[in-house]
Amino acid sequence: MIRRLLALLGYRIEYRCEWGTYTHRYDGADSHMGRPIHPEMSVAPPWATRHIVKAAKGPTA
Repeated sequence: MIRRLLALLGYRIEYRCEWGTYTHRYDGADSHMGRPIHPEMSVAPPWATRHIVKAAKGPTA
């Protein structure tokens, strides 16, 4: 819900760590499924910091 509201205002959430920048973060579902944490993941590791940044494109409808 917050992600959609930010998109309407022209912002987005990104997670950053030493491995790169991601749009989604490793969460409880990933942990419950036993998915390993490694540098080639498609989601940010749990220690990644959240940043709200201005979206490069306009808001999506």
